[in-house]
Amino acid sequence: MKGILKNKGSFGKKLIYYKYIACKKKSNDYFIFFHGSFGSSCNSEKYDLIAKKILNFKLGNVFLYETSRNVYTHESKLPYSEYKKVFGNKSYRQELEDVTTVFHFFFNKIVKNNKKAKLHFIGFSLGGIQSLYLLPVYSVYVKSVFLFGSGKTINSSDTYKGYPAYESILKNLNQFAGSVVIIQGTKDSVVSEKEAEILFNAAMKAEIVFRIKLKGVDHSFRTLNGKQEAVKITQSIFNIINFVHAEN
Repeated sequence: MKGILKNKGSFGKKLIYYKYIACKKKSNDYFIFFHGSFGSSCNSEKYDLIAKKILNFKLGNVFLYETSRNVYTHESKLPYSEYKKVFGNKSYRQELEDVTTVFHFFFNKIVKNNKKAKLHFIGFSLGGIQSLYLLPVYSVYVKSVFLFGSGKTINSSDTYKGYPAYESILKNLNQFAGSVVIIQGTKDSVVSEKEAEILFNAAMKAEIVFRIKLKGVDHSFRTLNGKQEAVKITQSIFNIINFVHAEN
């Protein structure tokens, strides 16, 4: 947990953990990782591998977090099927409140006084959907949005209670004028291809919009054709981010 700090959360132990890593080369680019349901972007191999590539290639600075819960990832390494139980009756609104709280804190502390700042949202699953809520307030700063396996889940009971109406999810994306990249694995059993297409079509004013399919990759972007291939998959993810970043 070295380098990870705390903020006030809405649920369970009421703590949000977060980590900011500055690029060794001074940069106006900030990459924010929005984790999915019951996940963590500041204590996970997948996010760590992508973040390290961004930092090593000096694309910019990195911000990661873990929302409030009863048991944190650094406290117990439970399998996903068991780990999500520690969220109990946490609602979607509480999860979004955590995301908003920690992002506002990060922005006001790190970004606010940098008029040249460029934000890049990297959201996985539910994290991608939640990142869209920040677009109206920060649209001047946000240059690109990457949505990995985002959309309405096939089984809504797998997410927090109180999942919002789909129209409220899409309206902010409708107005966004930056770059939008929709990425989905062909082995995604949680979010359908139709949902990825809906997001793609919603980005009506985007300057650049891509829809990318990663063959054999699952919803979590950890397995390839059923085998654990985190290193190989995260290299593909970084290649996408690097390419779009160069276009911006």
